[in-house]
Amino acid sequence: MISKSDIDNGLLYFGIDDKYKEQCYKCQEAINNNPLWLEAFKRVFEFLNYGDVDCLKTVWDLNDISQLFTEGIHPFATNLMVVLGYKTSRENVEKAKLDEIQIQVHKQRVKSIFQSDFAIDKHGGIRFIMMSWAYYFIRMRIIEVGRLQYENFDGQCIRIHIPETVPTGEKFDQNAVLASINESKALVKKLFGLENPRYECTSWLLCKEVVKELGEQSNIYKFYSLFDVEDGDDCLHDIFDNVFPYDDYDDYTALSEDTSLKKMIKEKILKGVTFRLGKGVLKEGI
Repeated sequence: MISKSDIDNGLLYFGIDDKYKEQCYKCQEAINNNPLWLEAFKRVFEFLNYGDVDCLKTVWDLNDISQLFTEGIHPFATNLMVVLGYKTSRENVEKAKLDEIQIQVHKQRVKSIFQSDFAIDKHGGIRFIMMSWAYYFIRMRIIEVGRLQYENFDGQCIRIHIPETVPTGEKFDQNAVLASINESKALVKKLFGLENPRYECTSWLLCKEVVKELGEQSNIYKFYSLFDVEDGDDCLHDIFDNVFPYDDYDDYTALSEDTSLKKMIKEKILKGVTFRLGKGVLKEGI
C-alpha cells in the first residue's frame, strides 16, 4: 500500500510545493482502493527504481499511460511515482557523494519536472515520458554540471543535453559550455566509470538550417563549432517546442516574431524549408 508518510517525505525531500499534497493523497487513495491499479503501480515502481537502468529509455517508445500502467489508472499516478522515488534518489546521491550544489540542482530538476510539466499540460498528471526523465535523475543516469547535462547513454558514449535554463544561472555562452564539459570529465569517470568517452549531442541547436543564418559571434554558432555535425531526422516539432512553445501550430502565418531567431525560423517555415536535427560528435581536443 502507498502511505501518506512516504508522500510527505518525498514532497519535502524534493522541495515540491505542499499545494500538491492533496492531489497526491487523492491519487494514493484511488490506487490503494483498486487492486488492479495498485498491482500495476507496484510493478512500474519496481521497474523504475530497481530495474535495469538501461531499460528506462524503452518508456520513450510508448504512446500512452495505459501501456505502462494499466487502463484507466488515475492520471496523477505519474506525479506520485516521481514523489515516491525520493528514497532511491537519496541513496544514489549519497553513494555518488555529490557536492551540495549538485545535490540541489539534482532535486530542483525533479521538482521542476513534477511542477512545470504538470502546469503546462493540465491533463491530470505529468506525461509519462517526463516521469521517465525524472527517473533519469533519480537513478543517476544523467547528471548536470554547470550549463549542460550529461547522460550515460550506453556505457560507451555520453549524450549532452542543453536545458533552457539552469539553477546555477550560467548563460549559454562558450565559456560556460567549455567549463561544463571540462568539469564533467572527472564526474563522468567517477559516477559512470567512463574515461575519455565519446561525447555526442543531438539537438535542434545543431540544425544547419538554423545555424547558417546566425553570425559567428552568436552563442548557438559557437556551440555548433565544437562538434562535427551530420544531418538527422526532421526536427520541426523540436523547434516548435523550444522556440514557439506557446504558439498555435495550426497556422504557421500566426507564429510569433518577437525575436530575430523566431522571425528567421518563421520565414523558413513558410518557405517550406526542412529543418533537420544536428547529430554532433564533440571534436577531439575539446
